[in-house]
Amino acid sequence: AALEIDFVGDCWVEVTGPSGQRLMYDLGRAGQSRALPGPGPWRVFLGAADAARLRVAGRPVAVPPANRSGPTARLVVAPDGSVQ
Repeated sequence: AALEIDFVGDCWVEVTGPSGQRLMYDLGRAGQSRALPGPGPWRVFLGAADAARLRVAGRPVAVPPANRSGPTARLVVAPDGSVQ
């Protein structure tokens, strides 16, 4: 499964894979989508959490409030799409 990110607004994104390799370190622009290879877990930093929609295997991944700090969010997404 891949981690898919759809951007509804501009959002800085950093994603690393399970071995620490950087999969994305870029500004996602509104209207763009990215698919990052798996399997996870993926460590994700979102600079504008409300501007990005995450999915694994087509299922949405919710960003829990506990993982947010202002507009940003840090989370680990498991291969099944759950947030660790």
